[in-house]
Amino acid sequence: MTELGVNVQQQSDLITSDNRVRTVAGDREGAMFTGDINSKYMQWLLAGKVFECHQAAIATAVTLEANAAYDPTEPFFSMLIPSSVTVVPIFFELQFSAAHTAFDRVVMTAHDTDTTSAGGLATSGASGLFIDNQGTGNPESSAVTVLDGDTALTEAAATNLRQIWSKIVIGTGDIMPGFNALKGDPTCAIRGPAKLLVTGDNAGAEEVFYHAIWAELDKNYLQNA
Repeated sequence: MTELGVNVQQQSDLITSDNRVRTVAGDREGAMFTGDINSKYMQWLLAGKVFECHQAAIATAVTLEANAAYDPTEPFFSMLIPSSVTVVPIFFELQFSAAHTAFDRVVMTAHDTDTTSAGGLATSGASGLFIDNQGTGNPESSAVTVLDGDTALTEAAATNLRQIWSKIVIGTGDIMPGFNALKGDPTCAIRGPAKLLVTGDNAGAEEVFYHAIWAELDKNYLQNA
């Protein structure tokens, strides 16, 4: 009987250029990683490359400022991605603290410059979801800067904008669907310098909770090493 094996690469980081032969990678249990987003998520998670943030205080909602029409220069959530990493968005969710205004819309976009011009409030900070409380900490550190719009956040411009995802709710009691790449929502890979933005299109200022999860990969994930 032929025995198959994988090269354990649970916390190693090796990115090669195209047209190279690579050994199939797996985890410490011998499970093979594949290109499926759920498999990639586990590979990135076990390597310490998955991070999350939320409002600065979990119990305290923040303000989603009123924007009567969609304006990409008035985001609610902003992630500055430096040239040192490639970011893959995994999850984003807004939760309203009370009944919200009808016809709320939320749009996730990316653009290719860092153009923060004013405002923004510090989030909880980027924390790794590789949680080894008895170990030496996360094997990777986040390189991004994240802000929310509890203090009105303004971008000077939104250049070469890509729309990644959007959702709308009609009734004031409806739940705003979240973005989840692990459940079929489209995602992207963004190498910096760039911005990932989430923007609200809502008639009135509302109080919300939010949660974001993303992966930070080697900058050469999107180009030849």
